[in-house]
Amino acid sequence: MLIASKAKPDVLLPLVVEVMGELLKRHGEVVPLQVLLTLELVDPDVVETWRKGGLPYLERGVTAGLARVTRVLRLVHEHAQVLGLTPVIGKYLRRGKGPNRNLRFSKRGDPQSELLYASHFVRPASLTDDPSPASLQPG
Repeated sequence: MLIASKAKPDVLLPLVVEVMGELLKRHGEVVPLQVLLTLELVDPDVVETWRKGGLPYLERGVTAGLARVTRVLRLVHEHAQVLGLTPVIGKYLRRGKGPNRNLRFSKRGDPQSELLYASHFVRPASLTDDPSPASLQPG
């Protein structure tokens, strides 16, 4: 006998949607790392240490749980698709003295994991600066 189960909505989705809306309104783009910082899943000091080359990869400094961080990153990508945002790959280089080298986000360093962190989402050029649903309605 098969039991039909309804998938529970993710409890993090409303938080992610709210943060993404604020970032779009303020900056015109959504940066997954900024979402993680806003939701306090990553400490700003850890990000600064990572950007200066003090950590081999950002996930090493995450204390909130990598499963939760990955869920938030996936929700950001899914909601960006729903909003029709365009992905743009952000470039993350080490700050400070020494050679500029690309920073790594994940321990594995595989392209799929790195893209979850590095993809920024911007409005298509044809849309106005107003992210409200009313701005997406035909005039």
